[in-house]
Amino acid sequence: MIIGVPKELKNREYRVGLTPEAVKIMVESGHKVSVESKAGIGAGFSDDDFEKAGAEITNSRFIWVGSNMIVKVKEPLAEEMERYSRLMIEWPCEKPPEGNLIIFAFPHFPANPHLKKIIKEKQINVMPYENIQLDDGTRPVLRAMSKVAAEISVDAAAHYLRKENGGKGKLLKDTTAVVIGCEGALGKTAFEILAQRGSRVIGFERPEKLHPPTLSRRKFVVSTEKLEYFLKFADVVIGAAALKNEGAPKLITRKMLKLMQSGSIIVDPSIDEGGCCETSRPTSHDNPVYIEEDIIHYCVANMPGAVPRSSTPALVKETMLYILEVANKGWEKALAENPVLAQAAKID
Repeated sequence: MIIGVPKELKNREYRVGLTPEAVKIMVESGHKVSVESKAGIGAGFSDDDFEKAGAEITNSRFIWVGSNMIVKVKEPLAEEMERYSRLMIEWPCEKPPEGNLIIFAFPHFPANPHLKKIIKEKQINVMPYENIQLDDGTRPVLRAMSKVAAEISVDAAAHYLRKENGGKGKLLKDTTAVVIGCEGALGKTAFEILAQRGSRVIGFERPEKLHPPTLSRRKFVVSTEKLEYFLKFADVVIGAAALKNEGAPKLITRKMLKLMQSGSIIVDPSIDEGGCCETSRPTSHDNPVYIEEDIIHYCVANMPGAVPRSSTPALVKETMLYILEVANKGWEKALAENPVLAQAAKID
């Protein structure tokens, strides 16, 4: 199979879909890997590193029209899908063995319904990393990136709490912090980091995920009434709640936001899935924050992209086996033999 690794186009997205080590494994397994020139620079991998691993360095045109499988990090942007459509007409190439292009990525369909429509129309096979879920309920790829996003979320909160950045002028050790979705990988990590930094942390979670409620760590079952109460005292809110295939629930309304004190900050890493706050909208690393109702909102849609030398190896460590399985077996056989992949690939 021919695997293409394009350069990410999302704002300040420096991760890359495969590392040179992973490329070497793919090549040794009998596959051809094409990597777009400079795709790995931000993550610390040069074109020479990929060539030494056995990859062919090429441009984006041949990546998109000459590959059976595309291995990305973030969702394909509209310009990438338009480019693919145009090039398939202008630069016809041999069709993949099973007829459809395969894409591995984080498409985040609940927050990108237009992308889902395009994918269906073009009959592209997509393996959403966020939907890969094991029998015990864990989502290993999402978990790896969520832990990275948790660290960045806490760092962002500390940064924007400073007076010169528009915040209250507090250190984290003097804050009250609320974590929504405190039993997921992102929420749990953020909760622990905030506690280590000295914050008074209050966590919220769905009833079924607390067995029994861990009140000693100040984690409480989510209810609008309780959340409203604690928002009045919260200096920091981290939104880490999301449901598989459903996106993030809007747990904080604009009315509730008005209860918060001016200069408080909402960090919403669940923005990839639509965001936990009614007033959340995607931002970029270039323009990470905006203010609504005197509350700072940090809603960067690709937080782990800021630390690509840490996040790329962590991502590829979790994705590599699935990518290799599909490459070795083909789409239909891999899904027929692996229920985890079959379930992840379902697009309603």
